This record gives sequence, structure tokens and C-alpha cells, in this order.
Amino acid sequence: MPLYLETLIYKFYKNWEEHQKRHYRGREAEEYVIRILRQNGYNAGKIRVICKSKEMEIDCAIPPNNNFKVVIMIREGVFRDLLKRAKEYSTEYDDLLECCPGIKFVLIYYVSPHERRRLDDIKKRIESERQGKKPYDLVILTKEEVKDVLLKKLKEWNI
Repeated sequence: MPLYLETLIYKFYKNWEEHQKRHYRGREAEEYVIRILRQNGYNAGKIRVICKSKEMEIDCAIPPNNNFKVVIMIREGVFRDLLKRAKEYSTEYDDLLECCPGIKFVLIYYVSPHERRRLDDIKKRIESERQGKKPYDLVILTKEEVKDVLLKKLKEWNI
């Protein structure tokens, strides 16, 4: 069967559209956290660091330089992607702990509105990746928790 140019172009467009939307949502989530932190007096921003001879992008660091005290990794997702995301977070945390002992690691995984009834299950699944290892300092699952829980925790940590 011949493969038509229109079919290829359409498929390319659909893939691009899907990934473009995902990247847009990710940037929007990062910008939201950074904006809330800055509005509350925190020097926060995205940075890149060299860790274990590879470059890592940190979605949000306080302060946004090589002397950061808090690392915040931000993702959005749905339950079916959760196991993959939980493993990514755990690996990133392990790497950063080796390179930057003493940092606070905050994990933000925005849960889709239709899955909010599963917040406890989602949190357990994320934390289960850390069994036998140093646990995350904080897990945030909603935008409301960014304003309520994250800001309170930062004050508790004297950040």
C-alpha cells in the first residue's frame, strides 16, 4: 500500500501537537510554582547543575544558583504514568543526594482533576519508590498544596 504525503504530514502534526501541549503544561506548572515562591519573598528559579558528570535541569531551586538549599522537581501526569514518573523522581533524588548532601527535596506531581479522589493512592505509589532509602522531604499533589503546605514547610525549614 502506498504511503501518502498527506498521511505523513497529518501524523507528524498530531505528534507535534500532543508533545507541544505536554511541554506547555509542564512550563506552566513550573512557572506557577516559581511565581508563588517569588510572590512570597523566595529567590527561586530554574537552574542546571552538573552532577555525576552529567547535566541536570532542576525545575525550581531556592536560591537559583549552585548554593541551593531546596530542589523542587515538578511534573504533571495521570495515574497510568505514575510508576514511570516515580522512578524518575527517585533516580534524580539519588543523584542529587550524592552531589548535594543536605538539600531538601520537594517533589510536585500535579494530579489531573479527574483523579483527585486518588490522592492517597498516588502519594503512596510515589513514596513506595523510596522504600529503604531516604524519603522525600515533601510531596505535593495539587496547586492548593503549593500555597498551603509548601510555604509552611519552607518556613519550618528556616528557608
